[in-house]
Amino acid sequence: MAGNYACIRMRGEEAEILGVGEALDLSRLHEALPKRVREAAPLVYTRLNVARATRTAEHEDLLAAHGPVKLRERA
Repeated sequence: MAGNYACIRMRGEEAEILGVGEALDLSRLHEALPKRVREAAPLVYTRLNVARATRTAEHEDLLAAHGPVKLRERA
């Protein structure tokens, strides 16, 4: 099932969003993410959005709030 996702790393009690994206099949997302993404962002929050219009609108909102998708390396 399709949806949106956010790659997240916790810093104490703060969640740091490292990148956001869309996937056509969230069940295969973990294996589709590059190894460096999985290592830098141990948490991946997913949200099911089957309707393309909803998924795209949400992705645009996430990009507006969190900037371009550029995974930051571990600090």
